Amino acid sequence: MSNMFSFFQSLIEKSYTNKKRQDLLSFFSPMRFSNFVIKKKVNKNFTLNDFLSGGGKNKSTQTLNDGILEEFELGDLKFIARLVHGEATDIKGHTHSIKFVSVDDINEKSLNCAVLNFDYQQKTAFVQSVGDFDNCVLCANRKFEYKVGQIMMLIMISICKRDPNIDFIELTDNTFLACMKTYKPNPSIEWDDTFVKHSGLNLKYISTLIKGETYYAKYGFVPKDLYDVDVLKHNVKIFAKKKLLNTIDIDKLVRSKITNKKALVVYEKYIVPLINKFNDKPACYFIKEFFNVNPDPYTKSVICYILEKIHYSLYDELEYKPYGPSVFIKYLND
Repeated sequence: MSNMFSFFQSLIEKSYTNKKRQDLLSFFSPMRFSNFVIKKKVNKNFTLNDFLSGGGKNKSTQTLNDGILEEFELGDLKFIARLVHGEATDIKGHTHSIKFVSVDDINEKSLNCAVLNFDYQQKTAFVQSVGDFDNCVLCANRKFEYKVGQIMMLIMISICKRDPNIDFIELTDNTFLACMKTYKPNPSIEWDDTFVKHSGLNLKYISTLIKGETYYAKYGFVPKDLYDVDVLKHNVKIFAKKKLLNTIDIDKLVRSKITNKKALVVYEKYIVPLINKFNDKPACYFIKEFFNVNPDPYTKSVICYILEKIHYSLYDELEYKPYGPSVFIKYLND
């Protein structure tokens, strides 16, 4: 064990600044390494109930720290995130911000994982730019599988619930899943430009297609704008009808959107069997199954790309309504 730690310590000392080196060594303390000092560890608890329940201008003063590793507990699990806390005074008075940055030192200056801005006048915390990068949150249990974006949302909700001056959390749902970044291929694979240059899956629409509600509904967020409230009511009713897949000509739709030969090969091998399997079942089952097909990363990326090309059309075919402002709010005192 001592030889392993010596190698590990040597690697970190060559790669990281002194402050970040001490923080990283403290993170690996559950591995029972020795001969190092825990520099900073802040315990903050959040519970499963949080999940199941569903920047000012004219700054006159501002103070920032350069980010510390903080430990958050969910049941028996411990998660590590690096948070940069900011304090400011503007025309509204005192404000606060928390920026989640990548845990590793290399990407910290370039990779923002999420931002949480507090407006104490409105008693509202605003969530911005939630990413889903692997190094935004780490779990001390290296074998535990989790979704980074989901854990960050739980942490942010927990932080807001503990602030007596915050009654609401607000966000704009413009979440996308970038297929080529999410399902990383072997570096030796050369991507086709057709696959790389695309916007990704709009999770607000994908979530509606699968369960009738938007992505953030599972955290307890509801539409803030009256127009979107009516859209949600309409979409829930449409979903309840469970319209069958065979009411849509999926094959024609795909072939009208996809011309790349490599993508069509993947379509024939993996998607056509899904169409046959779910043809007389609700369309939501077919769409959900896209995410359960697990070939190699390259092929999974292409499957994701195919869904990206058709999901807006499927949304229209099933008679769902598009959202307007897409601003959603969570009431913390419910």
